[in-house]
Amino acid sequence: METKRWNCKEGEERIAPLYLKEEVSMISTEDYALYTIDINYLRYLYSIDKEVYYNPSYKTRIKPFVGIITGIQNNEYFIPLTSAKPKHKKWRNVSSSHFLVYETIRKNIDHIIVNDDIYKKGSKEEEIIHVLSVLDIKKMIPLVQNCYEKIDIENINDKKFQSLLKKELDFCKKHKKKILKKVENFYTTQVKNNTVKFASCNFALLEKAMEDYKKEKE
Repeated sequence: METKRWNCKEGEERIAPLYLKEEVSMISTEDYALYTIDINYLRYLYSIDKEVYYNPSYKTRIKPFVGIITGIQNNEYFIPLTSAKPKHKKWRNVSSSHFLVYETIRKNIDHIIVNDDIYKKGSKEEEIIHVLSVLDIKKMIPLVQNCYEKIDIENINDKKFQSLLKKELDFCKKHKKKILKKVENFYTTQVKNNTVKFASCNFALLEKAMEDYKKEKE
């Protein structure tokens, strides 16, 4: 698979994924990488389930749809990373359906120049959390082969964006066991109970759509 280079303008909206290309309980740190998803495949899944993250301008205006990939029930799933927003200040760091991706800063929040960055108080005194993005488990989607490309982080011209991707990847490596457990639990709960939570993708529906997409491409 070719590695794709991304040159993104500073300040643009973006959604990003991480990829773990093994069974959930068999993933090693070396398998982590950041990938982007084919826009046509995203559009197809969105036509089936409107909870799938998709915007027609992903291809031209928005920074790449990025995230991590993991193996679930013989399928590969993409888990998107979404840009940090003001509403995330009120979110818990971890829930059954998401992880806040963050770095810890040791300074008083009153002394931080916020700009467009998102900060919240940490669990310890004088500990500040800088929210980088959100790993949105409830929005993960099944993948077909050849619908994703690895991002060559080292060759990104935008140094601020490059730094962000490196921090996101490091966070996911550090917390990989917790992430994979949450992913496994969320998927299993939906499939076993046949109940789709609010704002969540419908995994059974999308897996059927994925199979139909494969047949169309044969």
